[in-house]
Amino acid sequence: MNYKNIKQIDFDEIRKFSNLYGFPTGKYLMNMFYSINGAEVIHFPFLYINEKNNMISSAITNILSFNEEDKENVYEALDNINDDTEKLVPFAIDKNGNYICYLNDNEEKILLYLKDNSQTCSIFNEYGDEYTPELFFDDLDI
Repeated sequence: MNYKNIKQIDFDEIRKFSNLYGFPTGKYLMNMFYSINGAEVIHFPFLYINEKNNMISSAITNILSFNEEDKENVYEALDNINDDTEKLVPFAIDKNGNYICYLNDNEEKILLYLKDNSQTCSIFNEYGDEYTPELFFDDLDI
């Protein structure tokens, strides 16, 4: 996987976010944000099923940044998400402006937050396998 324009970050910023919003920063998120904070993603396609039950292709364009001054950051993303459970952690954005999120609930999941209808759905790799956190972050190759 290729990345451009990675932003510097330290663990204190990540911990600040975690404390402020009450989100745990598990091993996947912590490693990703520290390694590729705010990076532009060269090529990471994925699939999802929309509300009409059609398989749609999309691609991640950017990893969100923990730096509040950056244009696409986790703080603004959280403000844009209508999450009643308050357990979605947006960490990337796709070519349509939807957020790829980490769900930290009883079962950890990777979900796509569709901005048009405020719904979430599972995402799949090019082979049709549903992304688990382990598979997703392995495919990010960090």
